[in-house]
Amino acid sequence: MKYLLISVVFFLLGSLVTFWVRERYTISISPKQSATQKAADNIASTPAAPSVDWERLRRQVLPDEGFRLSVAFGDLGPKLLESGAIDLKKFESNFSGDGGLTDEQKTILTEENEIPISINEKNATFMVDFFWALGLANKNRILDEGPMAKDRDQLGNYASTGGWGLGKAPSTELFSNFELIKLTESQQKTVEEVVAGVFRPCCGNATSYPDCNHGMAALGLAQYLASKGFTKEEIFNALLKFNSFWFPQNYLDLAAYFKLMGNDWPQVSSQLVLGSNYSSGQGYTKIKRELDAKMGVQPPVGGASGRGCST
Repeated sequence: MKYLLISVVFFLLGSLVTFWVRERYTISISPKQSATQKAADNIASTPAAPSVDWERLRRQVLPDEGFRLSVAFGDLGPKLLESGAIDLKKFESNFSGDGGLTDEQKTILTEENEIPISINEKNATFMVDFFWALGLANKNRILDEGPMAKDRDQLGNYASTGGWGLGKAPSTELFSNFELIKLTESQQKTVEEVVAGVFRPCCGNATSYPDCNHGMAALGLAQYLASKGFTKEEIFNALLKFNSFWFPQNYLDLAAYFKLMGNDWPQVSSQLVLGSNYSSGQGYTKIKRELDAKMGVQPPVGGASGRGCST
């Protein structure tokens, strides 16, 4: 009996000790377990930053084969040489550091031809310079009556005039001085409506104020396409293709932004993209910041900017 009582006492004491240890252990570690579980739950519930398929976007915005328009250069090259808007020797020398002009580009400049107008990564600079000369030299009321002509004493100080040194005469003498493209009144109005709504990421002006090389090139191309019967929508579409190769990173960013907003690049309106809210220097910078924020990217000091007018 004595031993039985002793066994019961030890059993009860053991149970009390076990209960006390269990309670103390649970109290001491429960907060840590709860915090760990809470952190894990937070990580699981935090949405990952959205991402885009950059390679797919590149194939849409900047395909390796580029873009080809349904119109040929025709006699534009010979007209530019004859007018003196382009000095062939200066033009060839300008490209000597990049391997020189291709045989096709020489033909475009020197012969009437049926070579389709196209743009890709390799010929983007040639296209800027060729259509820059056309926009600068072709007589048009956008230049004659626009903001650039209001102060003739300052005419040579713009990037699109002061920067042009590939002609046979000073740019101020070439400015809107040759009837290289004839437009009907309807075609002229089409051009005016288009260029008022086409911007470029290097600055804040519309193509109706072509104070840089890209703006002047876009003006020249728009006039030529209108003279060939292109509609307003078709000209917008063409100018977006050329802008994309002239400012590749900018338009990849814009395509990514639209994709994150649920719009696939081929379905986005060219006129919308080329407007000031997206394609001007200020508009693009705002969109780039929004894109970076959506993707969890820290913006660079000073914000994003487009390619300069001299490139």
